[in-house]
Amino acid sequence: MREIAIDVKGDIFFNSLQSINRKLAQCLSELVAGNFESGDIVFKIGVKLTDASDEVKKMNKDGFVPIRLDYQFPTFDQKVTLYLKKKTESEDYYSHRNMALVESADGYIVQPVKTSQINLDEYNREDD
Repeated sequence: MREIAIDVKGDIFFNSLQSINRKLAQCLSELVAGNFESGDIVFKIGVKLTDASDEVKKMNKDGFVPIRLDYQFPTFDQKVTLYLKKKTESEDYYSHRNMALVESADGYIVQPVKTSQINLDEYNREDD
């Protein structure tokens, strides 16, 4: 077994870099087609060390003797994710003059502005 450099451009991450290139091409294709407005490509690397030990034979004056070799090896969990974004909107409009914003026990409400004048629309009179 040979030494392998731990470098993002090295053999360990080669498949992930190829995946990034594919995701980038997919993102650009979707944007050009007008299916989405933007995209994010996230490359996540989880790194951890795991303890291990192996028994190896080492030669001394009595011949080969087993010894325990303790070491740690790295594990790299690699994930490439493409998030395509599309904005959706709906518009509506509400406005009514003479309706005041008031805080109530349930939140906010709008209610008619109270004036000292009599509102003829609300005044009920009986026809003779």
